[in-house]
Amino acid sequence: MMPLRIGGRMFMWGASTYVMGIVNATPDSFSGDGVLDLAAAPDAVAERAAEQARRMVADGADLIDIGAESTRPGGAEVAADAEWARLEPVLRAIRAAVAVPITVDTSKAAVAERAFEAGADALNDVHGLRSDPQMAALLARSGRPAVLMHNQRGRPRSADVIADVRAGLTESIRVASLVGVDVSRLILDPGFGFGWEVAENLELLRGLGELRALGHPLLLGTSRKSTIGAVLGGPEGARPEDDRLWGTAATMAYAVGAGVDLVRVHDVRAMAEVVRVADAAARGWPPRERRVWLALGGNLGDRVARLREALDGLLAGGVGIDLVSSIYETPPWGVEDQPRFANIAVAGHSMLGARELLVLAKRIEASAGRDFTAARNSARPIDVDILAIEGEVLDEPDLQVPHAALHERAFVLVPLVEVAPDWRHPRLRRTARELLADVDAGGIEVIAAPGWWSPPVG
Repeated sequence: MMPLRIGGRMFMWGASTYVMGIVNATPDSFSGDGVLDLAAAPDAVAERAAEQARRMVADGADLIDIGAESTRPGGAEVAADAEWARLEPVLRAIRAAVAVPITVDTSKAAVAERAFEAGADALNDVHGLRSDPQMAALLARSGRPAVLMHNQRGRPRSADVIADVRAGLTESIRVASLVGVDVSRLILDPGFGFGWEVAENLELLRGLGELRALGHPLLLGTSRKSTIGAVLGGPEGARPEDDRLWGTAATMAYAVGAGVDLVRVHDVRAMAEVVRVADAAARGWPPRERRVWLALGGNLGDRVARLREALDGLLAGGVGIDLVSSIYETPPWGVEDQPRFANIAVAGHSMLGARELLVLAKRIEASAGRDFTAARNSARPIDVDILAIEGEVLDEPDLQVPHAALHERAFVLVPLVEVAPDWRHPRLRRTARELLADVDAGGIEVIAAPGWWSPPVG
């Protein structure tokens, strides 16, 4: 399968299993994690959602999926205007808070269209273009990628679960192609838990490999669902939704082994770790695409403009950006008689090795006019430092990974804690948060909150 760009990120199918974090802008989510509090002000709900999304990305989410209508069995249908009223403040807040792609979970074309205009990068339709007759045409006009799910609810079934799923997904692809949708931009979801009994859902899991013959990336959403609760059981019947973590983990590991490309989850940190280890066993270690953490800063010229240009240069050079910290104004380091610096941290991903990242960093610095003959720690328009690379430790004269001085620099640790508080130094065995507690962070001030930089859309 060909790679697929969603928003500002290129997804390399087969290189790893990607994690989609779920944000429910609903008061009645089956899992009980909806951010919508009908008694709270919209701004408070949006802020809560943005914090949840940033935490998910820091914990390993590659995408964020936002829905404003519960799809649980028996859930009340929500009119398009009411759904959008729930969705809009949450979507806009999350778009400003994270740089990863955002999918909008809706089956209404009117909602999807407004969501695309507000920054959503892709569609996630649990009816696979078979509910709203306008949805396929909207998808064709927008050029957005889409997740199309087979929904068995209310549909006749045969004795062969996989045959029914295959037929439903094939029909969704046909509907898309009839109106000119680029079907190479479609991701398929077999619809675990949508209209199936427990035994049938488990049969669906066993047949995941057969669905790869459809030639599209596969997404699986088993997180906290009732089949897991039924299998785990207990003295009082099914296990409750908030006690299905390990059962969900088992399905995640199984999905990786079956070649699934994306998993949609509530408990991002735990499931990202399950997927990472399962991927290492199934696809090899270190992964082809690895997480990276960078520090950027400068104190000459238009500091914010220089930071924007550097982020654009990272994107152009092969570094995907997941989270960007606030901009922190910090005192100079080493040479006091110079302007204050504007510093940020970036959490991202890349297929570049440490040496290739160093070359890219120097190229970005040179393009901004940095004088490499100037004294150490002197003023500069931009500085791009490699803080850490997943699975890599280097100690060479011109390149140390993790960065040799990372643990002693507050101007690095303060923004790093914002984007990766639980990143653990492989040598010191301490988290970024713990390292920050040991340094003096005096004189550091926020001059721009998250959202000051936005990734490409579409």
